[in-house]
Amino acid sequence: MTDDRSQRSTLTTGRPLDERGEPTDGPALRVDPGGPAVKLFTESPHPLTSSPGAGMWSALLNYPDDETDADPVLLAWLAPDAMELPPHVHTRDTEYFRSLEGELTAVIEGEPHRFAPGEDVTIDPGEKHAFRNDTDEFVAFYAELP
Repeated sequence: MTDDRSQRSTLTTGRPLDERGEPTDGPALRVDPGGPAVKLFTESPHPLTSSPGAGMWSALLNYPDDETDADPVLLAWLAPDAMELPPHVHTRDTEYFRSLEGELTAVIEGEPHRFAPGEDVTIDPGEKHAFRNDTDEFVAFYAELP
């Protein structure tokens, strides 16, 4: 499939299914099969989870067991019209986010900050934050969660 906006090959997946289990024409995730997000996803042992109605798709890249000190790692995609989750706070641990594809908007303490691919942000404990997609393209980002 060719995306007319960028003339790059895209893969469409994560569609809602009908009562027969067939993909519908509803909201779908459109990804660059050669992009950094898909590369990370194909290396993950975890499945893609989807919420097409909310315009969100994600996959765990790492889910540590109780014996390690590692953080869970998430890969997420937001559609151009994705639902914006409410701001929240973490009281003890930091969170790290890196934009992989598209421009991710982080709202930190009420102030929006846009992050281009490769740019990152660390959210300190106690900082009120949320993420959204303010563009007309899909956004993919990497997150190390508390």
